[in-house]
Amino acid sequence: MWAYMENNANNSIVKKPSVLAASLLYLVVLLLMVGLSLASSRFEFAGNSSFLILFIIQIVAILVPPMVYLVVKRINIKKTTRINRISLGEFFLVIGMAVFGYGVIIPINFVWNILLSKIGTPQTGTLPDISSPEQYLLALAVIALTPAIAEEFLFRGVIMRGYEKLGTRVSIVLTAIMFSLLHLSIVSLPFTLLLGILLAYIVYRSNTLFTGILYHFINNSIAVTLVYVSSILQKLFPIGEEAVESIRDIPDAQLKFTLIVMAVFGFIALAFFSGCFAGFILVTKGKHKAAKEAKIKDKEQIYAGSERQDELSLNTMDIQNASEPAKRRARIVDFIPTLIAVAIIIGILVMELLTMISSAS
Repeated sequence: MWAYMENNANNSIVKKPSVLAASLLYLVVLLLMVGLSLASSRFEFAGNSSFLILFIIQIVAILVPPMVYLVVKRINIKKTTRINRISLGEFFLVIGMAVFGYGVIIPINFVWNILLSKIGTPQTGTLPDISSPEQYLLALAVIALTPAIAEEFLFRGVIMRGYEKLGTRVSIVLTAIMFSLLHLSIVSLPFTLLLGILLAYIVYRSNTLFTGILYHFINNSIAVTLVYVSSILQKLFPIGEEAVESIRDIPDAQLKFTLIVMAVFGFIALAFFSGCFAGFILVTKGKHKAAKEAKIKDKEQIYAGSERQDELSLNTMDIQNASEPAKRRARIVDFIPTLIAVAIIIGILVMELLTMISSAS
């Protein structure tokens, strides 16, 4: 049936990634990330070379595998990964959502870190030094832009497409969970999970991968900018040995005050984010409707093609499966690579948790 779809006269129906392919890609990407990270950790990189290594790991481990898969399988990259135009309204509303959304997640992360501090010392990820304008620009390119493109192409472009055969809601949730886990950090779990759900939804809603890339880039850019500004402030106002090293060292009264301030800040940011989100829903209404109609049209064409039973030598069951791909039951074997990857990630997270506990004792 896939052969027929690829060779139909109108060429309007294209082959899409399978659930098994999406799962295999996830496992391959994880293994490459872990393997390349371990290999690079054996060497000491001076200066800005750490940015180059990070860039290579992201390209080789995250971007290349899905690209190779699509090319080898001759899957229409543009149509499958939703490489469509982004409107001016979507552009500015996504920027607004990303800026105010970051303000919402700061208090959530702070509360999560407080909870983690009850069992140990949260282990924050290490970034290359960002203390000069040159390093700041490199960080924007390598830490903000590159993962925005590579991760969106992998998750919202290919993996989510594969899981869409199980339903839109399922694909959004599964993709978000896998996205969050692949960051290999307990500290970032709540943030990356919420981010993954939002990114998947706005890409689906707008029918363009560029909304996800833009949101992802703005989000990462804010984080990089905060680190850069912090390094500048430390140079201007050096902090002595009395500085607080972890949340556990903050006095209870100061901690409560900080929580109140962050809560107020978070609610204000949430109000602005909600306004941008409502505007985004309104602006994408027509495009979303058109995408749904196109999807229905594709299904109708598949039905029409499946009527050529004698010519294609397909039995009734083959026609039913080909005609209703979104309603097919997933096989357990399709998720085995994902389950293996999740097991590996859980092992890594458990090691991180043990390190947290031991560092606090």
